[in-house]
Amino acid sequence: MSKNVYEITLNQYIDGNISDLNKLGNYVEIGVYDKKSNLIRADGYQLVKVSEKLLSPEVGKCSFINYKTIKQTYTGVITFIGVLQYSQYTYLGPDGGFLVWDRCCRNQGVSNVQNSNAVSTLLYTEFPPLNIINSSPVFDTPAKTVYGCLGIEQNYSFAATDADGDEIRYTLEIP
Repeated sequence: MSKNVYEITLNQYIDGNISDLNKLGNYVEIGVYDKKSNLIRADGYQLVKVSEKLLSPEVGKCSFINYKTIKQTYTGVITFIGVLQYSQYTYLGPDGGFLVWDRCCRNQGVSNVQNSNAVSTLLYTEFPPLNIINSSPVFDTPAKTVYGCLGIEQNYSFAATDADGDEIRYTLEIP
């Protein structure tokens, strides 16, 4: 996009057999925070659902009966002009910021998460100060859904490249 104008995209992959798609709605809300102070600068900023697609599964060494994964894509545009132009929030500090999306709850019956229907999913991403030009990483997204199977070793690539050469880090947390 142009200077100080950012497109925000959130891809959500859900179990179409268990999830109530009607409950998920046509938008998601994210929070925009100042990185240094952790103060919220915009709460409830809406990303609109632009697509919903049933993905083709890749059956490896194990098989499932009647499974389906749905990819939902939400997007929105936010403009910064030295300050955040949103609602009554006016200032984004010189250290950049971060975005947070939190959705309660996970599917009931997730076997490795106790009380999964009461545990949220949280996504967090940081962005640099507005005076730094930065590109987003591009992920080598697989064309199919890959399922992990209990007791079967499986390798899955989260490979990505960044045009600016920035380090890309991942963290998986136990809920």
